[in-house]
Amino acid sequence: MNDKRYLLDTVSVTRISLDVLMSDFVQEKCVVPAEVYYEVGSAGKREAIQRIAEAPSASLFGKVRDLLLSAGVNNQVLDLYQNQGNGDIILVATALSKEESEELSLFKTKWTIVSDDKNLQDLAQINQILVISTEAFKERLRKHQHQLPAS
Repeated sequence: MNDKRYLLDTVSVTRISLDVLMSDFVQEKCVVPAEVYYEVGSAGKREAIQRIAEAPSASLFGKVRDLLLSAGVNNQVLDLYQNQGNGDIILVATALSKEESEELSLFKTKWTIVSDDKNLQDLAQINQILVISTEAFKERLRKHQHQLPAS
């Protein structure tokens, strides 16, 4: 059985309540790349996602390079002069890097990006990475909570 995991975008983190960010589901099934972690303005939310924040790896930077060299990245996705799109590239590169690291595994983790950002969604789609909206993620969380045994 394949595991489902999620990469959270900055905008999604800001739209998810603090109690949800601190939930077992988010803490066990989600990852926030360091770039996204540092973009989150709220100290409380940053503290809530600190445990799931992930430092960049050499593989990640290789994927960033590949994305920047691909035809899928344009001024609509990344504008370093305006400090826009840094997290977009990192999220897609993280998903690609994580999927590649399990290339030979029998049971692979399926990574999904949680984002409401149209440019990020387009870049992910070009690279065959699934993206869901923040509301769709919240709905999955609600369904997961209903499946938990009562304590």
